[in-house]
Amino acid sequence: MEKYFQSASNSKGKRKEGDNIEHPIGDSSKSHKKIQNKKYKKERNDWDPKWPQTYPWLVRREDEEGNPFMYCVWCEEGKVNNIFTKGCNKFKKDYLDNHIKTDTHSSIAKLRNNTNQPNIIAGFVTQLGVEKSKIITLMRNAYFCSKHNLALNIYPDLNNLVEYQIKNYDEIHYQKPPTKVLPPPLYLQTLPSTSTSSNYATYKNSKAGLNFIESFSCIIERQVIDKINKSTGWSILLDESTTITIDKHLAIISKHIVGNEPVLRYLGMINLEECDANSITKDIEIFLNVKGISFKSLFHIGSDGASVMTGKHNGVVTKLKNKNPFMTSIHCIAHRFALVGKDSANDVPYFKEYESTLKRLYSYFSRSYNRLKNLRMIQADDDDDPGLAILKLVSTRWLSLSQTVSNLHQTLNSIISSLQTDILVNDDGADLAKKLLEELDPNFILATKFLADLFDVLQRLIKAFQGDFITLSDVS
Repeated sequence: MEKYFQSASNSKGKRKEGDNIEHPIGDSSKSHKKIQNKKYKKERNDWDPKWPQTYPWLVRREDEEGNPFMYCVWCEEGKVNNIFTKGCNKFKKDYLDNHIKTDTHSSIAKLRNNTNQPNIIAGFVTQLGVEKSKIITLMRNAYFCSKHNLALNIYPDLNNLVEYQIKNYDEIHYQKPPTKVLPPPLYLQTLPSTSTSSNYATYKNSKAGLNFIESFSCIIERQVIDKINKSTGWSILLDESTTITIDKHLAIISKHIVGNEPVLRYLGMINLEECDANSITKDIEIFLNVKGISFKSLFHIGSDGASVMTGKHNGVVTKLKNKNPFMTSIHCIAHRFALVGKDSANDVPYFKEYESTLKRLYSYFSRSYNRLKNLRMIQADDDDDPGLAILKLVSTRWLSLSQTVSNLHQTLNSIISSLQTDILVNDDGADLAKKLLEELDPNFILATKFLADLFDVLQRLIKAFQGDFITLSDVS
């Protein structure tokens, strides 16, 4: 046998290109010559770049030392333990063909090719890729509503409008001719849906808009808090409010420096379980600690001037100053001024009767269309009457009496004439009209003219106090 084959020690069993093979005696010289001149082809033991085209699951990787290996990504995803998940260093096509025939690889290939069992993750990623721009647009629309204090009820219509603008971009911006009339909005027509998502996943309803706002509100809040902490100093504005369900809340607003300019930012609202100074102070401390806002740079507190806030010995401001002795405080000038006017009116008994007359006068005309119509006709015939309406007193508005008295002062003659007409007609409200006319005596007329002049000055002063650029030096 040794004369037919080379020794295994010769180049590890590999023949050299010039080696000849001896043949048994009896072979023809022609066959011997053919075999002697033949160059045997080497066995392939390196990577073929064309293999991934035939075997889509095949990849080539190198270890830390730079040694190449072949891997099967399908088997890796299937958590299978075989030579192609550990790394095969035999770059032979036979190994690839044999791997295809294994049971584990065949099972994984069938699952991947089975259209009745789609890959959930792959499908989800594909859908996100297709719908990415639409989702971003919807989030921008939700942010727009929040930024401009718009109700989320318009969020679906806003989405439809934006979609209409996108679909008709060329027609709107490149009209030929320019005088072409725009077609009706596409979203009002029945159009085939081009979306790959189902109807329940379009995210165009107001509930989805609220979810969008909640998702990115934390990012915006974090940016605001970072700016507060980076500011050299900031002030906090506190205001209590009561809902229609008689729940007490405390609104918290920050005023800090950004780019050498003061800015106001809404931080949140606290649900107050108790309305005493100790509870409110504790709630404020918990709120700021949870948000990660430091007390060290808090230099000023503003409030509405209520005693629970500005109490000298046990107020909220006094308790917060214990944490920072350099902290200053001030009450709302406009609010305090309105409270002064309200308290002053309480010291004059006639003003309570005056307000009652105003309320009955508004009720008399607002509850009857014929009475209001008669008043409008009288106002139209009077050239000196501006035709203003009788306003209702609203106790929650600052100086609400101001605008009510102002309108009444300019239409008082028409109101008296209307009441006199109703008395002559002698309808069901004649007795009430007669009683109201008696209340509009000279004292009422004199008080109306006096308050009209007074409130004109106070109203302008209140608006000046609410200016954005007013300072303490301007007030003093």
